Amino acid sequence: MLTRELVGGADLILTMSRHHAARVAELGGSDRAHLLGEFVGRTGAGAEVTDPFGGELDDYRATLAELRELIDGVVARVAAERLGDQR
Repeated sequence: MLTRELVGGADLILTMSRHHAARVAELGGSDRAHLLGEFVGRTGAGAEVTDPFGGELDDYRATLAELRELIDGVVARVAAERLGDQR
């Protein structure tokens, strides 16, 4: 369960959906919350990750593949930003 304490202790909060981001904002983290897709450059509907809950196994596999791709993008962005801070 997401709590105000968890949100308060986070430097960066990445959410799968706008609904999740709204909940983070309610808990005081709007300045650190980003849609996962937007954080790596996606726009529009492509910025949200589809929740496979209740779907078929292939839906879960597709979401896993999408998350892996997005997380690779997050790692690349954070690494680039950290290297830029060191210069």
